Amino acid sequence: MVIHPSELHMIYAVGSLLVVKSVEAEHDKYLQGHTNRICYITVSKHGNLIGSAESCDIRSEEQAALIIWDFNSFEILYRVKYHKQMVKALSFSCDEALLASVGGPADGSQLVIWNMDEGKSEVFQPSSD
Repeated sequence: MVIHPSELHMIYAVGSLLVVKSVEAEHDKYLQGHTNRICYITVSKHGNLIGSAESCDIRSEEQAALIIWDFNSFEILYRVKYHKQMVKALSFSCDEALLASVGGPADGSQLVIWNMDEGKSEVFQPSSD
């Protein structure tokens, strides 16, 4: 679970569903876009963006989806697949211009930097095992 910077919303996952719960309103927002279990959630410093990532079956070679959501409209801005099987971590830059993602063991815990203006990867950095 993640608390939005406004402290008026909680964001959490139930399987492949992302839930945005308002502490003031009686209704929740349910965001659909993942096909596998959500394993990581982050919110940008100013609260404009939500990042969520999934974990696939470890026996598969499937790539895990990473989704960037617009917090105000609850629409998907970007949905990309790069990391094999899972995403272990996500973090937005302070200015919301970049997102860092770290994959799991299947892709060598690779670090990828994503440009939030275009939804494209900028830098790939393999781990230093």
